[in-house]
Amino acid sequence: MTLASAPLRIVMLAEGLTTGIGGIAIHASELGQALIRRGHTVVLISPEQFIGRHVMTRWRARQAGCPTSPSTYAWELPIVWTPRHMLKPMQIEWRWKPWLRRLVQKTNTDVVHWHGLDFDSAVTRPVPPQCVGVFTNHSSQFLAMAQVDPAGAVRSFRHADRIIAPSQQLAEQTIAGGVSAHLVHLIPNGVDTYRFRPNREARERFRANHAIPPDAIVTIAARRFVEKIGLVYLAKAAVRLESLLKRSIVLCLAGDSEGSDAAYAQQVRTICGALGRLVDVRWLGWISSLEMPDALAAADIAVLPSLVEATSLAGLEAMASGCSLLATRVGGIPELIDDQVSGRLVRPADDEALAIAWATLIHDPTTRQRLAATARTKVERIFSWDRIAAQTEQVYQLALNRSLVRNRVETHHAPLDVTNPPSWRTSS
Repeated sequence: MTLASAPLRIVMLAEGLTTGIGGIAIHASELGQALIRRGHTVVLISPEQFIGRHVMTRWRARQAGCPTSPSTYAWELPIVWTPRHMLKPMQIEWRWKPWLRRLVQKTNTDVVHWHGLDFDSAVTRPVPPQCVGVFTNHSSQFLAMAQVDPAGAVRSFRHADRIIAPSQQLAEQTIAGGVSAHLVHLIPNGVDTYRFRPNREARERFRANHAIPPDAIVTIAARRFVEKIGLVYLAKAAVRLESLLKRSIVLCLAGDSEGSDAAYAQQVRTICGALGRLVDVRWLGWISSLEMPDALAAADIAVLPSLVEATSLAGLEAMASGCSLLATRVGGIPELIDDQVSGRLVRPADDEALAIAWATLIHDPTTRQRLAATARTKVERIFSWDRIAAQTEQVYQLALNRSLVRNRVETHHAPLDVTNPPSWRTSS
């Protein structure tokens, strides 16, 4: 593959790489692999909090496999958990910040690229002088903070040379916090369009393994059970849906495990307990990233009932898999799909609107299939990881062009003539 720039040495930090939990971890892993395919060297680092005595066996950094990609390894940095995180600043300053600086120096790193608002931003501050820093601002936590204190919300990552925002809302809130607009770049999440694709063999296999009839209409919601995801409204919509249905359907709910709120999960289960014979609920538990392509290939409809969504990797995976996506009009979701063209959008926290749109997709297979096909085409054109990696390279080159490191990077190709990568939102 032709490189847009000379090969770079990149250190990338993201929590969850060694546990496989969270969209940010998947994003960082996939981006790292795409950058490697383009000829760069990437070292992955995954800070992880461990609770309990077993943490003492993990006191040192170690290389561990990434569940998101079996052939990929990351340096796992164990963080000893304490009430109110009392020891976290000490661990950052005395242990992991010096460790990172030694790694950067040893590997002659060009770019430190971090994805976490908390630990990652702290351990990279200030960016080691021999390289540049890039931060990808994924976090819905940031959006909540920005509503209260815009300037305070950006304080943790003001030391970044460039900032990537995966949605227009994240970009706007970052700029509103006082970051210069020319330092903020709009680059979306990506998706592996080979792993996540319409796949009849995977569809049949998953349905057979879960005793789902081959001709059933299947809806899937594969998210952690936490309040911001809005699964209570999905459960309420399912109760309303029964009165609108002309046939039975299967509803697969996945994600009720680590990282979920047990009380919230029980609330969802209680509401679903009122369902009768027309909505057959299957509680799938946690679906690993390796199993997720099969689960999505088995579904006809995917639902994202989110109340808050910085951006949505889950939405992209569903679109790539050939699902008809039904989602709420929040955060970055409307930047992924156009209502009635590549999916359906409804108001958040409106179980009646969700039920009506859901029933329409169930009863109108022509529309359902048209939306799914258009979504798949759009994902292939705009959201492939190689495309995202190429745009990220442009940001790296702009960061490397800053005057403080110009002498260091004089052997690199000249930076691309890009002032700010354009929005990826185009008509489907």
